[in-house]
Amino acid sequence: MKIAVGSTRKPKIEAVIAAAETICNLGAPGWASFDLIARDVDSGVASTPTSDMALMLGARNRAERLAMILDQEGVRADLYIGLEGGLHVQNLDSGRIALLRGWAYVSDGTDRNGSFGSSPSIQVPADIAGPVLDGGLDLSDVIDQFSGRCDVRSNEGTWGILTGDLITRRRSFEMALVAALAPFYNHRLYS
Repeated sequence: MKIAVGSTRKPKIEAVIAAAETICNLGAPGWASFDLIARDVDSGVASTPTSDMALMLGARNRAERLAMILDQEGVRADLYIGLEGGLHVQNLDSGRIALLRGWAYVSDGTDRNGSFGSSPSIQVPADIAGPVLDGGLDLSDVIDQFSGRCDVRSNEGTWGILTGDLITRRRSFEMALVAALAPFYNHRLYS
């Protein structure tokens, strides 16, 4: 199985590997082993998307653009994966809340066979969400400043900072991927 992912970021690569290994260990047909192809692909959405719609679009754009890039290189994959993380903003009676989420989109390269999956959500403190939503800053810059560290998104991510590493960025994307991959390893229910 050749799996292509539209990112070269360590947490995303590790998430794809972990999800694929989990599925291989299930003994799903066609999942005995896998090779990974990674390319940096632009999402076509804001650097910190602020809605599920934008997150889903970014994930799908990455997978579809990756398929085009690899096609131009003469490379074919069985599955194309796009991952997008950011915020989903919800206005409630009690005020605005921002939820950190990740979305995965998996396609076999055809327009008709694609699937979405989402990570869990965690509410982001106003001190972190505010500069993103009101100041237009990128979440990666805000979390670096908030944590006093550099390049948090390439490590545990905002997830790790908010949960004390109980859930990391890699783990959140892994959960989204297991969900998005379901039609590709559980054919019986999705055919």
